Amino acid sequence: VPALVQQVESLPTERMKGLVYYLDDELLAYAEIRYGQRGIWVRPYIHPDTQNVTEYLEDLLHNLPNRHSRSVYLSVRSYQSWLENSLEDLQAEAGPLQAVMVKHLAVGKKVSNSFTLPALEGGQQEITTPFMRSESIK
Repeated sequence: VPALVQQVESLPTERMKGLVYYLDDELLAYAEIRYGQRGIWVRPYIHPDTQNVTEYLEDLLHNLPNRHSRSVYLSVRSYQSWLENSLEDLQAEAGPLQAVMVKHLAVGKKVSNSFTLPALEGGQQEITTPFMRSESIK
């Protein structure tokens, strides 16, 4: 996934399967692909500065592995509205809009006792277990 897009999109937790688009050793686009019996779901991650997006999408659609006669569904996020012209050029049909609502269940709590981590802050690490000489008694 292009670095700029990673700032907006969280990376999936499962292993991604798809196609990448490099130009001059720079990753400009990635298409996540999922296959089903009735179609292929494609989620494009494209750097906004990528040129010739229409050509890229057209190549992607024509070179999808194992497409056969299945329909292709492109999942485009609202922040990717700049892709609309390219999709219209490809005569893509818009599907229903969906909104995803998220409720964060974590609760913030203030720290009552802060502590430092000397190993991370460059200081001398404090010894937490005292050393002492012990002799076994027989």
